[in-house]
Amino acid sequence: MDVETINNQVRNRRIRDDHFMVTATFLGGAVPPFALGAVVTIPITFQADSDFLVESTVMSAYTAPGVPAVAPDFLMFLFDSGSGRALSDAPVHVGNCTGTALWPFHWKCPRLFKGGGTMAVILSDLGGVQPITGRVDVTFIGRKIFYLAEYQRSI
Repeated sequence: MDVETINNQVRNRRIRDDHFMVTATFLGGAVPPFALGAVVTIPITFQADSDFLVESTVMSAYTAPGVPAVAPDFLMFLFDSGSGRALSDAPVHVGNCTGTALWPFHWKCPRLFKGGGTMAVILSDLGGVQPITGRVDVTFIGRKIFYLAEYQRSI
């Protein structure tokens, strides 16, 4: 189902949408999750009460608690376990697929994930100038899609 169809169905009161954010959090600490070449996977399970339409992505990374990294140097790979599809042919640098709170990265084709499905967020540290020893958040911003009783999902 594309965004135009979703918007039409909202206007026709066949589905309801609501702003929502989902975050994959990679936590540092005594043993940081990232070191040069490290690969860390965080699965995100989407709530079963609705589908989730991802429209933009932001990332925040910290070199220490409260100290933001200026230019995080990671590769990111996204895998939709619900459909069995990768969202790129290879890992992509986060500078090309995430933004910041002020400048989010907007997906050219928003992606609908089925409720109850899982997406794996895989980050690989390239060991940039600033080592990441604190928290890393990858946040997916979009809308929850609720299907009303008389309308069925068609994806």
